[in-house]
Amino acid sequence: MTNEANYYYSLKPAVRIGSYFFKWSDTDYGICPSESSVFKNFIRKMIPLLEYYMNILKFGYKNNSQKNRLRDKKHNICIIEKYSVNVSFIMFIDSAGSTVFYREEKFRAKFKQFENLEEDKDHGSFVLQTPNNKMTNHNIVLLKWFLGELLFDRLKTNN
Repeated sequence: MTNEANYYYSLKPAVRIGSYFFKWSDTDYGICPSESSVFKNFIRKMIPLLEYYMNILKFGYKNNSQKNRLRDKKHNICIIEKYSVNVSFIMFIDSAGSTVFYREEKFRAKFKQFENLEEDKDHGSFVLQTPNNKMTNHNIVLLKWFLGELLFDRLKTNN
């Protein structure tokens, strides 16, 4: 990690913007405390895009040819927000309207440390660049893990 102390103090802050709330993954790491406001702002900026995309999907349901075009081709949207030189937040919206977020971190390392590291399919965490691929002379490792999903609260309570 860019700062080992931040790794040990990861958190999963409450994120609620209007009728949307962020549901954190129960099994993964969260984010560093210093990233909290940046992550919340990223979600805040993405909600209008998500609502626009959902309106397109609703239109597609009314018009059968549009529906087939959107569903069959599996249109996905991927948006990346760079927090720093090494850390990015990634949002995916699939053709069904599901919205999931990942955190990606790039760092330099000695590859001997990662020779036995493989994809952890249960957590969606994995090393993208390992000693076995062509990037070995750059000594860069990319870690990406699932943070959670943005959900619409149909039963919003007044707080």
